[in-house]
This record gives sequence, structure tokens and C-alpha cells, in this order.
Amino acid sequence: MKVNFLLAMLLSWRFAVGQAQHRPAPQKTPTLRQDFVIVQNTIWTLNKRGDLLAFSSEGAALPQKIHLASSGVSLHVAEGDTILAHAGGKVIVVNTRTLASKVVASLPDSVPLLARDKRRRLWAADDKGLMQVATGQTYVPDSTQNRYYKWLPEPSASLLDASGRLWIGFGMGEWGGNLHVFNTETQRFEYVDFRKSEACLAPVKSFCQVADQVYMSCGVMHFLTFGCITRFAAEQPKPVLTSSYERNYRTVDGQHAGEYLGPVVYANKALYYYSQNGVFKGELGSNLAKVENWKLLFKPRLHWTSGQRDAIGSPINVQKMAFTMDGKLVLLAPNDGIGVWNGSTFKILD
Repeated sequence: MKVNFLLAMLLSWRFAVGQAQHRPAPQKTPTLRQDFVIVQNTIWTLNKRGDLLAFSSEGAALPQKIHLASSGVSLHVAEGDTILAHAGGKVIVVNTRTLASKVVASLPDSVPLLARDKRRRLWAADDKGLMQVATGQTYVPDSTQNRYYKWLPEPSASLLDASGRLWIGFGMGEWGGNLHVFNTETQRFEYVDFRKSEACLAPVKSFCQVADQVYMSCGVMHFLTFGCITRFAAEQPKPVLTSSYERNYRTVDGQHAGEYLGPVVYANKALYYYSQNGVFKGELGSNLAKVENWKLLFKPRLHWTSGQRDAIGSPINVQKMAFTMDGKLVLLAPNDGIGVWNGSTFKILD
């Protein structure tokens, strides 16, 4: 039995690494896009030099351009035509119609900006907990659902839902995931029964909201590949999809492995996820617990490098996905930049 288990781990590892080795890292990496947000059908990108640039939903460069700062960290959706940029140690509000910009706060590049709530309060993650940027007050969780750690200074995913709750996910490789939910109105952490779900076994990759429910994706590669999607209804976890080497796996080139899940997004009554096997679509209302009910849309050829975060031995190279209003899927890959899939072809932005 022990020999069979070790053999299974070896085969899974060879399968994952074999896929990665077919995608060598690029010889040079120009100024890659650091982040993106979508305003209707315009893709706004921020590069590491602090340039904010615009592209159409087809991936064509638009004339709108503004240099915000000497460095770029992240972009965030605000309201209407405005977006938030974390760049050069500042939080900057940008009107995408007029390109007028205004610095609203100072925040070191090393401190991740998570969200701005409906009262326009900024929230960031420091090394102890959740910080309200204007006051500098840090809210520390009073409990943890992962016995190895309570909080990390760099969350792996976050989402401010429509009710004002800030979902904050963490990942620490084989040490598992963690989850905290903070109510920005009451300014208190709320307990979510995360530990009893299989989701706690893997780092959190992303959140998305569907009506009044929040979906969360998790994935890990530690000898074997594992991934899951969990739905939270009234803050109670409900499994949507769980995939591992032992069950509900996908067979590729005669070898099978669990889906190593990355981001999950919602659009047009369906969920979409990225894994080492490509981008898949699952119609809500169908039995999404079975991996075969998820349809492969496309498999982008992305680059992987040894030592890449959350990609040890597996080409899990997409950090973020979102849809434009006209149905184009946009994704961020750390070694390639930002790509657009229009339903038939995939293009990396120039």
C-alpha cells in the first residue's frame, strides 16, 4: 500500500512538472503588467513602472495613458468611472473619463491595499491584521481556523462583497489555507465555519460573488495536486467541486491528477476557473461536483519558472481573471502579462 501511494505521488509530480517543462520561461521579461481592472469594456492596466494604460476588450491599445508614480503595485475597482491605484507609496483615485487623478492616502508599496468600502474607507493588510488606512488602526482576528498561522502580511485573495463584508484569504503552501471575514460596517471579524470544509486544506486563490453568495477557489500542489471550489451561503460553506488524485480527477495524456485550481469568476449564469489543464466553464444549475461537467474553453500556453510562487512543479500561472461587459475574458499571468480571450482566440496585450 505504501509503495502504491509513493508511486502515485511520483506520477502526479512527473505529470505536473512535465507540463511545466514544455513552457520554458521567456528569455527576457519586458515591463509586464502588474495588475488590471475592467471598467465596462475597457481594460485598464498598471505596469511596474507606474504607467496606467488602456486597452479595448479586443486587446487593442487605446490612447489613454497616465504616468502615476515611479512604481506600480495594484489596481482596484471603485465606483462609476473611477478606479483606485496603489502606486509609488500612494493610493490614487483616477477618473477614467478625464484621466484626472488625486492622491487620497499614503501607503507603502509593501503593504497590500485590499479594498475601499462604500464609506470610502481604505483597508489594507499589515503584518498583524487588517488596517484602516486613514486612522492606522489595525484590527486583529481573535481566532484562527488554521493551527499553523493566524494571519500573513500578504493575503492571497480578497473580496469586498455587496453587503460590506471583506473576505480575506490566505495560503501557505502545504500548510494550508486560512480565511477571515471582516464586517466593514460593524468593524468586527465574523466567524465563518471554514475549518470543517475541505477548502481549509489548500491555499485560497480567489473569491467571486454570485447574488448574495460568495464562491472561493483553493488549490495546492504538494506531491499531489488538489483543488476545490466552495460556496458560502449565509456564511456557511457548501462544497461545489473537489478534485484530487484519488477522486474526481482529470486524465490528460493518459495520466490523471487533481485539478490545481487558480482563480474562479462568475459571468452569464456560469462559473469559470483556471487550472493546470486550462480554463473551464461550469453552468450553474448543473452538477458541478463532477469534473467532467466543466467544459474546457481554451488552454493558454503560459510560461513557468522554477520557484514561482504557488507553482511548485505545476504550471498554475494565472493570478486573476475578469470579464468585460461584452463577454471577453481577461487574465493576468505573472510571466506573460495580461491576455484576452474573445471566445475563439487568446492574445497577450502588447
